[in-house]
Amino acid sequence: MAKRVRYLGIATAVVAALALTAWLALPVHTESALEALFPWAHHLTKEPWLQSPSPTAVTIQYEVDTPGEGYVEFGTGQHLDQSAPAQLHEILSYGQTTGYLYRARLTGLAPATAYRYRVMHPREGGGLVRSSVAAFETWPETADRLTFIAYGDSRNGVETHRRMARQFGRFHPAFILHTGDAVNYGYINSDWEPEFFEPLAGVLDHLPVFVALGNHDGTAEDLRRWFDLPGGRTWYSFDCGPVHVVVLDSYEQGQDVAEWLAADLAATKATWKFVAFHMPVTPYSYYLGDFDRQTLLPLLEKHRVDVVVAGHDHSYERFKPIRISANSDHAVTFITTGGGGAMLYPVYHTAGHAFAVSEHHFCVFTVEGGTLALQVLDPSGQEIDRLTITKTDGRLDPAYMGDARTWEFP
Repeated sequence: MAKRVRYLGIATAVVAALALTAWLALPVHTESALEALFPWAHHLTKEPWLQSPSPTAVTIQYEVDTPGEGYVEFGTGQHLDQSAPAQLHEILSYGQTTGYLYRARLTGLAPATAYRYRVMHPREGGGLVRSSVAAFETWPETADRLTFIAYGDSRNGVETHRRMARQFGRFHPAFILHTGDAVNYGYINSDWEPEFFEPLAGVLDHLPVFVALGNHDGTAEDLRRWFDLPGGRTWYSFDCGPVHVVVLDSYEQGQDVAEWLAADLAATKATWKFVAFHMPVTPYSYYLGDFDRQTLLPLLEKHRVDVVVAGHDHSYERFKPIRISANSDHAVTFITTGGGGAMLYPVYHTAGHAFAVSEHHFCVFTVEGGTLALQVLDPSGQEIDRLTITKTDGRLDPAYMGDARTWEFP
């Protein structure tokens, strides 16, 4: 009996040694037997999330509890044969503990190409903390087709937010647009992990999220802490394939913003134009944002913006297309998507609604050539609403324009 146990122990040791040898021979091995056997023993305090994507670059942000000279390994295929240094972005206090936010900018990437990466950061006492290997795809330089997801007001509705996030991958979006109120109290650093990063685990490491500043998200400085905002501002724009997206700050509305917006919309040649902000501006909204409509609305009309998405109202509202001025040959589609997890608000149906419901939801936009398709789904993935908009040479389909209403207040 003792001899059998001894032989079993030897056989087990041999198998473990062979398995470890094979593991270390892999191109992406962890180089640490301890970390391979016990991956939970060494980890980042926040796993990596993607920011500021483009066809040739992306930012990887992460958090650790120890400062040091970290870096990101990355590459195509199975080989992580390139690296980029991580720079300390900010030091955070969590009461008894400290967090260190780092950013690494990966440049010189090939457009529309799949990359794999992982974070490597010094551990206190020696060795390295390694993130799991994740993957992302760079944006294309040009594309005729694109899908992205939009939703807002997730706040502290963690379980609903988590259920929705599990659905995102089936649509293969290029990015996620959040209309604000990502957390309940944005000025409390410790709220971001359980209310934002944890529900989006398995999403943020390969999909960039753009967040419009909401009234619950704290200040602009709070938002800049977690997101690598283009130009460092809470109002910016970006292009991805056939789509141009403008993100505005509902609480930052000066002459400089108006001039920037006019120039930005005039310069884009994108087929479809979207504008996103937190506080809704439609005359039929339950909560009406104190937005400078006299400046904003004429710009939306002049530059033929197609869709405006907002949040703040915790419901889904799609309004009939709206002509900003009575004789306009263009109409804007306004959508309120504030059902990301926070407590729902009632919907008061008006003549201006095309469809409205008090349900948690997210929106999936897909554009291809002159066609825009919208699907709205609940947290289980069941469809709530759908819409198709077509246009030719920049002009909306006459049938869709036939349902348009004229703006009802100055």
